[in-house]
Amino acid sequence: MIKRILQWFFGLLGIALLLHHVIFFKPTIIENAGALLAHPFVATAKYLASVVQASTDRKIAHAELLKQHSSLSKKYEELFSAYLKLRASCQFNDATQELVDFRQRYNFDQATLAKVLTRTINASEHTAFLNRGSAHGVKLDMVAIHKLQIVGRVYECYPTMCKIMFMTDKRCKIAGFTNTTSAGGIVAGSNEHNQCDMLFVSHLSELTDEDFVFSSGQGLVFPEGFCLGKISKHFHDEKELYHTITIEPLIDFQDLRYCLLASQEMINLF
Repeated sequence: MIKRILQWFFGLLGIALLLHHVIFFKPTIIENAGALLAHPFVATAKYLASVVQASTDRKIAHAELLKQHSSLSKKYEELFSAYLKLRASCQFNDATQELVDFRQRYNFDQATLAKVLTRTINASEHTAFLNRGSAHGVKLDMVAIHKLQIVGRVYECYPTMCKIMFMTDKRCKIAGFTNTTSAGGIVAGSNEHNQCDMLFVSHLSELTDEDFVFSSGQGLVFPEGFCLGKISKHFHDEKELYHTITIEPLIDFQDLRYCLLASQEMINLF
């Protein structure tokens, strides 16, 4: 009987102490020691967890940035490609607008706009290949014109390209006359850079410095009324029957990029 009473007494006492500990908690020396010993491990675990979480967040952010970079790179390439096409179109428009306006002004509806692909300008020939040929309606002896300046004529023609002879080539001969005094002669190439000679101008004819020379339309190739250049120098030896005249075209064929191709019957101005 006493044993049972003692068991109940100590049981109730333990419960009372437990309730007192829960309600009126005060850490004991053992609990304080345990907490002190556990703190480094808890702090280390928390630090390691934060490092792992930060690393995971960086990987996720990096993957997202890579995805965005790939998307933006693709958009950039598309936009840059569109920009290049637009820029090329603007450059072509700027380079050819004067010729287009000229063709419309003089009703050159049948004239073909051609681009210079390559050119050969040396002591033996002055020629160029253009990107238009028989497939585009180009024929032999068509005249190459840049605005009102005669450039030359087609002397070789292929399906997709043609070869023109610049008027500065020695093989090119064009009948012409001076604007002010109407002195007639033949403008012939000299195989010199941007330079021609005007031959067979009578010593009886008067000449004016810087006077313009135009095509007379005599012959079956070159039309009438187009500029051949201007007189850069001239002189006359009393023993000679003809003037010595040098003509300078109004454009530099080294820089020529585009021209119009047309036959004589298409573009006679008079």
